[in-house]
Amino acid sequence: MGAAAADTSDADAAAQAALAAAQQAWMAGDALGAMAIATRALREGVPPGFEAPLRALRTQAREALLDRQVARLSVLPELDAVTDGTPIRAQVRVRNLSSAPLTVPATAGDSSASQVVVEIVREDWDLYGNVRTTEHNLRVPLRADLVVPPGGSADGLVEVPAERTRLTHTGFSVLRIGGHLRAVAIRVGATEFFDALDLEPAHVRVFMSGWEQLAPEPLVALELALAKRSPPHVLTCVELLAPGERAHARNLLLAAAEADPPLAFVCHAGAARLKRLLTADSE
Repeated sequence: MGAAAADTSDADAAAQAALAAAQQAWMAGDALGAMAIATRALREGVPPGFEAPLRALRTQAREALLDRQVARLSVLPELDAVTDGTPIRAQVRVRNLSSAPLTVPATAGDSSASQVVVEIVREDWDLYGNVRTTEHNLRVPLRADLVVPPGGSADGLVEVPAERTRLTHTGFSVLRIGGHLRAVAIRVGATEFFDALDLEPAHVRVFMSGWEQLAPEPLVALELALAKRSPPHVLTCVELLAPGERAHARNLLLAAAEADPPLAFVCHAGAARLKRLLTADSE
């Protein structure tokens, strides 16, 4: 074997060992160790076949490190339910999980401004069990540098406008409000990152006018709505139920569908929604 071939073999072996060590650290939950191993290997140079997996692992580890040890971002709505056509106000809370000051500059040189990209996924449920999903984004630029002390937090207001919460169907809507902070840089002490930070999402429900009268005792209101044969109230009550009431309510709806065929369409729609919620509760 010539010297060049031996050098190539040694380089491949070293890169393979570094990749294996980084993967082992990642699987053990050591994001910092995985990132350090991958960064060191890339800095020293690796054969082309190892560069992509090492870079991908370094990116994955860096993102996990940011989420677990540097910062946590969450969406905190003022209300978890609103009336058709009401703006939704929410705070985006940035918590500094590290022991050093966290800074996100509003701007940096010729880079685009730091901004919160609010991603809204809206599900519209109607009386017949149809579900329509739409998505849209809101972009909220940082108006000033964000500075959060160690262990502290900072809030910024975002608002989903009224036109995004108007109902165009008889039923209700559920908005999943999430997204990410797209920063020009994230500085933690002397360390600098250039990654987006995901927002832990929140859900807000949008109901037709008058839902507040059903909210205090939705299971009782559901029984009354079935007796009065009021489909809009039936579906609204279904969504207002507490988790512990859902299984009983689903049985109630299925029995009502058998006893009152003209009302079966909304009973089946409500039962389908409850089945989905019960499945999510058990995961």
